[in-house]
Amino acid sequence: MISLKQLHHFWLVGRTGSIQRAAETSGLTPQTISGQIGVLEGALGRRLLRRKGRGIELTEAGKIALRYAERIFGLTEELEAALAHADERPSLPYRLGLLDIVPKSLAALLLEPVLEHRPRLRLSVAEEPLPRLLSELMLGRLDALIADGPPPTQLGHKLQCRLLIESQLALYARADLSLTGPLPQSLDAAPLLLPGEHSATRLALLQLFDEHHVTPHIVGEFDDSALMRTLAENGAGIFPAPAILEPTLCESGVLRCLGSLPEITEHYYLLTLERKWHHPGTQALLHRFAPDHQPEPPLASSDSEVPSVPHP
Repeated sequence: MISLKQLHHFWLVGRTGSIQRAAETSGLTPQTISGQIGVLEGALGRRLLRRKGRGIELTEAGKIALRYAERIFGLTEELEAALAHADERPSLPYRLGLLDIVPKSLAALLLEPVLEHRPRLRLSVAEEPLPRLLSELMLGRLDALIADGPPPTQLGHKLQCRLLIESQLALYARADLSLTGPLPQSLDAAPLLLPGEHSATRLALLQLFDEHHVTPHIVGEFDDSALMRTLAENGAGIFPAPAILEPTLCESGVLRCLGSLPEITEHYYLLTLERKWHHPGTQALLHRFAPDHQPEPPLASSDSEVPSVPHP
């Protein structure tokens, strides 16, 4: 049976990338750290580290062990946070990943139930591309993530997936910019601010334009939806956003909705590990946006029992 003390020493080496730095962090000598990892390797029957030049690197077995160590010691951090000041109002951390192309106005709407939760949750949001977020989620560094599509089936891991919001896509622009005729034909030659290449919305728009032989004037492509909104408010062109956001985007009177594109429906999903499904932050989101929620069946694994973690 492996020792958590030895696993912790290995975890420190994995996180710092060096036996010397792990020793400095723990206050032990490098020889002690090396010895403890050697005992751990003996218990597991696998090499976890190997020399590379003047340093070290994880073996394949070491990478697998580090994933599980991240989960184990991530949970201990959660336990410590949950029990800290037990006689006071608790502040449980909720680490949420947000796909970097999710519109900021929509993100603010989605975060409302988490911020309103009582007892209060300590929310931290990481905005990254999907591969990075999936990797962090599967390593236990995130409690959940919000994405514009379900996870890839080839992950082979027990992920839960639930639809939070679906909305037709709408077009917004300054009040002094108008279109003549029906959509999408009236977009021909019109100035358009297009989402970045990682956005599912971008691909759907380009397919729609191709089907209707429409050629907008693409002013630029942007991963940052907040920047697109600001540029549209300054008169740079038309930008797409979910129709559900019309009250928010048009509240100031600077922007107006030019109409919706019923051919394109945007979907936003909540993804989480099965064991984190009942986190209060996740339940707050589901209660607000999917009150009849039931966990989706876990994704079937076609590979081994060891999860395949995408590299960012």
